[in-house]
Amino acid sequence: MPDNRERTGGSRVTSSSATGGEQKASEPGVSSADDVRTSGDAPSAEAQVLHLPHFDSNPYQKNLAEALEARGVSVTLASGYPLETMRTVASEGIPDVLHLHWISPYLVGDGRLRSAAKAAVFLAGLFVARLLGVRIVWTAHNLVEHERRHPTFERFCKRFLVRRVFDRVFVHWSSARLRLVEEYGLSGEERADLVTIPHGHYVEDYENDIDRETARNRLGLSDDAFVFLYFGRIRPYKQVPALVEAFGRLDAADARLVVAGNATDDELHERVASRAAADDRVRSVLEYIPDDEVQTYMNAADAVVFPFRDIFTSGSVLLAMSFGKAVVAPESGCLPDVVGESGGVLYDPDDPVGLPTAIRKALSRDVAWMGRRNYETAVGYSWDDVAERTAAAYAELLDSR
Repeated sequence: MPDNRERTGGSRVTSSSATGGEQKASEPGVSSADDVRTSGDAPSAEAQVLHLPHFDSNPYQKNLAEALEARGVSVTLASGYPLETMRTVASEGIPDVLHLHWISPYLVGDGRLRSAAKAAVFLAGLFVARLLGVRIVWTAHNLVEHERRHPTFERFCKRFLVRRVFDRVFVHWSSARLRLVEEYGLSGEERADLVTIPHGHYVEDYENDIDRETARNRLGLSDDAFVFLYFGRIRPYKQVPALVEAFGRLDAADARLVVAGNATDDELHERVASRAAADDRVRSVLEYIPDDEVQTYMNAADAVVFPFRDIFTSGSVLLAMSFGKAVVAPESGCLPDVVGESGGVLYDPDDPVGLPTAIRKALSRDVAWMGRRNYETAVGYSWDDVAERTAAAYAELLDSR
């Protein structure tokens, strides 16, 4: 998921026509059982769906909500804070479906007691929703929060929710489905509640009208340089200092690394800044990058690097692919499905020399061809298809009440 998120209060999504002319997703590895499960028409009567929590700096939920509205599904986006949620329900009414997304903030706090209290409040709210006849679905964007403050407790809570509370769990890729089954030890009957629905693209969410030469001129990069890009918020699990260090081992005078994004704390900011300053081939822009400047960084790059410790699903990778960029990333989570060998250079995240080796390999690959392949793949993950599958899953749940 692209970072720099902010929660917003409850808001209705106005209807809009679905994006036309896009190829429907044909994700490798989506089983026929999943396709049958998510085929069919939208609910015959307008379904009321509440999505929590909403982060307005990420286009994911906006795109999904607008595409669902075009199919007769009434979507309300809300922050998920308890009082705000109650006000939203009071004004919009009890929803037919509660669609949860990033639920770690409801389960994990800074201490064990705070985590237990947060989880108890969340579980109580879900049980009340069930008593009111609300069907509950969760899109599993992550197995645990990236900061991993209390991973054992979080896994315990999510395993309970998946097995006992949620009516359906949506996953974006077949590899994510397999990993979730393993993580929670799901039985054959419980696996039937998992639905594979791909992550939509970001092709139309950011301006993209400048060419490579213009983008590089703006950033002071030469036309003949091979430019690696790290883009997005800098958080500990993304291992950006390790990326700068790995790039420093690269014996390539014409290679450049651009690090663009704001750090979550001053200590991390200083670590990245100091390591970048030690190599004149590295340019760091350690600040929030406005949406209208995303294209400058993406179009200046030859390859986008994701040095993450672990990946389950990644909207950031879809963003790079939506700009037609090759990818350097760990062979983890969804990436073998989405990127594969033809879309970038994947490496073993447990190999100490995996990242620097992957960076070196990228220099000799046809990254322009990889980028074109990635763009074509991304366009195939249309929000029209995502909404069709999602609406059909809602309809099946409501018909079974």
